[in-house]
Amino acid sequence: MALAAVPFVPSDGVLVFTDATGTPLSFTVPYEDGNLSFGTITHNQKAVQEFMHRGRWYSARETDDITPEFTFTCHLVGFTDASSATILDIVRRTGVWAAALSTLPASAGGMNSGGTKGLWCVQLKWTGERTDFGGTADSTVTAKYCRISAEIAEGIPAKLTITGQMFPHSTDYLAWT
Repeated sequence: MALAAVPFVPSDGVLVFTDATGTPLSFTVPYEDGNLSFGTITHNQKAVQEFMHRGRWYSARETDDITPEFTFTCHLVGFTDASSATILDIVRRTGVWAAALSTLPASAGGMNSGGTKGLWCVQLKWTGERTDFGGTADSTVTAKYCRISAEIAEGIPAKLTITGQMFPHSTDYLAWT
């Protein structure tokens, strides 16, 4: 894999959460100096069971799906975005987000249309700025089925940490360009 010839500039990145309604609700995190990290990406996104005979490895096979986790830490430049929603509205499904639909289908354990049972998941899309620096396109990471939580620390600037799980419901649940 070649190194990026045009740098990513995290302070010029954009993190947007959306739901699954016909006209999706969206929330753009108002931040500077962010860092998205996610991990445990493997072939087929599977755990491996190793087999030993008297302490000596002799075989292995794929077993359970691995559910990657992510962390996004940044310094907030505001608590609300242009829609006047906050990240806590998304996490808690309150305000305008009370009518939102989970991106994870009810058939896979997602929150049903009544919104009382199942997992509340949203899509996460992070875009890293590159076109302003000579790149042909911005780079993106998109995770379709994310269960999120948030932590906010008082300070100057205020620090926000969003953590969550990316459920591997479909083969395209995680994409990056």
